[in-house]
Amino acid sequence: MTVEEKEQIFLQWQREHRGIVLKVARSYAASKGDQEDLAQEILIQLWQSVDRFENQAKPSTWIYRVALNSAMAWQRGERRRRHRIARMVELDAYWLKAEGPESELLNRLYESIRQLTPHERSLVLLYLDDLKYADIADVIGISESNVGVRINRVKKRLTELCNKGSDS
Repeated sequence: MTVEEKEQIFLQWQREHRGIVLKVARSYAASKGDQEDLAQEILIQLWQSVDRFENQAKPSTWIYRVALNSAMAWQRGERRRRHRIARMVELDAYWLKAEGPESELLNRLYESIRQLTPHERSLVLLYLDDLKYADIADVIGISESNVGVRINRVKKRLTELCNKGSDS
């Protein structure tokens, strides 16, 4: 594959699947700066993965796989970094908290999603994006029947977390 072909594929993926990168970044990182850093890391990994894409899955499935794996790796590194360096800046609450009742619900949902395990977050994001169980299974690497079981469990947990957040 030539550099021009790779660039063309990458730019097309960016245009068509930008939302995937942003959703994953917002779900794995809390602050705007971290979300931007994570989105950039995902895009770097996506660029590096273009050569390995073999059209055996849909581009969106491939992009989810790259984005989720990048986010989990980023989170592991971020956790180690945060243990070494004291947090200097408080979360930019204004950016994270939009105004209005619909935004409050969305913010509560993302806050609850961030409390899930990385694998649970992956399931929720793919489910909320209306991917078929077969596609979710392909992205995560589990059986299609296991997807249904895990989604039911994570939906219960997410409901508990959202309700817990509304009580406070």
